[in-house]
Amino acid sequence: MADYVLEDFKWGSGIRGERGGTVEWSFAQSTGQFFSFDRAFKEASYQKLVREAFDTWDAIADIDFVEVVDDVSVAFRLGWDAIDGPSGVLGTTQYTGRRSTDPLYSINRVEIRFDTAETWDLDQESSPNINFYTTTLHEIGHALGLGHTDDPGNLMFADEQKDILGLTAGDIEGAQLQYGAPPELVFTASDDRINLLSGDQTLDGLGGIDTAVVGIQQNGVTVSIAKTGMIVVVDRVGAGGTDTLSNIERLEFTDATLDMNAFSSLTQLSNNQFKALAEMYVAYFNRAPDAEGLFYWADKLAEGHTMDQIAERFFDQNETRAIYTDPTNTDAFVTAVYANVLGRTPDDSGFAFWKARLAEGDVTQGAFVLKIIDGAKNGGGPSDAAYLSDKTDLGIYYSAIKGLSDSTDGRQIMAMFGDQGTENKLGAKATIDRYYADAISDTDGEFLFKVVGVVDNPFVDFS
Repeated sequence: MADYVLEDFKWGSGIRGERGGTVEWSFAQSTGQFFSFDRAFKEASYQKLVREAFDTWDAIADIDFVEVVDDVSVAFRLGWDAIDGPSGVLGTTQYTGRRSTDPLYSINRVEIRFDTAETWDLDQESSPNINFYTTTLHEIGHALGLGHTDDPGNLMFADEQKDILGLTAGDIEGAQLQYGAPPELVFTASDDRINLLSGDQTLDGLGGIDTAVVGIQQNGVTVSIAKTGMIVVVDRVGAGGTDTLSNIERLEFTDATLDMNAFSSLTQLSNNQFKALAEMYVAYFNRAPDAEGLFYWADKLAEGHTMDQIAERFFDQNETRAIYTDPTNTDAFVTAVYANVLGRTPDDSGFAFWKARLAEGDVTQGAFVLKIIDGAKNGGGPSDAAYLSDKTDLGIYYSAIKGLSDSTDGRQIMAMFGDQGTENKLGAKATIDRYYADAISDTDGEFLFKVVGVVDNPFVDFS
């Protein structure tokens, strides 16, 4: 955590530690203890940004700001004043009260001044040198009792970094240390439905079946599941920031709901278990796995399903039927499995052996793919094992590491990889990286779903 300077007062009433309460504020229309005033605060465009700044602080801390008609006794008054000329001090916050005799709740009024000499930028989406909205956020932070932080990545840094367009995780943490989180961000042991706010948050759902309402479409969002079970939701294109969640059962987007219970056990898998499942997934469908599908089956494996059981379930899929169109044609079936799993035609002895076992019922068609994998890894030729390993690496990199899920792209990856005679692992990886770059595009992104610390990145040593 950054070093937050918390002043020795908080807005509210009663003993120290009680959360804020209602605080009235106004646009100053007359001079005050510190105001000399260049003009009254009447400009609608500036007033709009001030209101939005108050709403921003209101949303992340347990304090309620209410705009009132101006009076010299109002708690927060905001006005224009001549301070020090252009490009100097942009704004100041001055306190009045009996601080020396009652340090905890002695501040009874605050006056925030903005320098009339500045040429202010009113566009919240740009990052100019002088941004009125971010200056207002900064000064309200002081009025709340937040001093300067030592972290230049936060809005409350001493130099008022104007390339920061809103509150950061550090600013929110400082305000919540002072006032606590607002009630709507406090989960209980029962079922809760909480709207995630802009900026970074860390929330624990505690007990019950809890829904975190992300409030935007899935495209442009990355969701990661850590080995610890922590869920991290990143809004890549908007103001949602990064939310770190625990004990949350559902993520609700505007266009979909993600049931996190369907993936709650997969973090229990070892690296080798996860890799074996990805290996079978790639072999069955001859494509890089879609992240959500792979994670679903990883959860089933962690919950006690055997690889044989999952193999049978894989075979009973429409996608599998489309690949192996006539399982009753044993010759064609064995040939297709060899091509998809090992990237080659079957050798004569292997072809005869497996045809006989399938015909006699010693091996089901569902288990056949798994048997070919086992044979390649245990006693098969080194080229078969290497081919299958490389194919699995690409599948893991595509889904678990990069979080991609487009099945068409997944098939293209394996087509790029080729068979044992044309294998192009680095070319296929480069294609995955290109798909990922497209996926994180601001203009045409897609939903990404990753695991972190569950399975090793097979390309971690590549430059």
